Amino acid sequence: MKQLAPGVFVVGRYEPQQLDGSLIGRELVTLTSDLKTQGYGSWTRGDWQDHQAAAEVRPPDVTQMILDRPEYTSDWHQDNSGKPGGIVVWSNREQTEIKLKDGTVLCPDSCDVLLISNAEVEHRTPQKISKDRWFFRRYVELPDWPGL
Repeated sequence: MKQLAPGVFVVGRYEPQQLDGSLIGRELVTLTSDLKTQGYGSWTRGDWQDHQAAAEVRPPDVTQMILDRPEYTSDWHQDNSGKPGGIVVWSNREQTEIKLKDGTVLCPDSCDVLLISNAEVEHRTPQKISKDRWFFRRYVELPDWPGL
């Protein structure tokens, strides 16, 4: 685990052997299994969902659809109206951008598995993405780590 900024941690790195939504989802839920699920569910437009783990995988076509409708996630936002909790995010290309309270924008490395504090930072899908960008999201309780 490495802290990038207040409310932002790298909890691992994941490079899938193949780009398959169910494989990516299962492996990332396992990789983050030490984090307790926070019950917000998952977005049903994804390629793979696990409602019990509050996790989803979005394939490239869904990510592209998001860019066509910025009100979904390409504008700066907090999920669930900024409710406290954590969000695990991962992408194989163009990682989720994060904006800190002071306005600093972080562009973490692709394939890093991030834990962000939903109440402390804002995030968005990058404005320009590759046609083969896969994305994972999971809602979790924030662990009792310094900086969260």
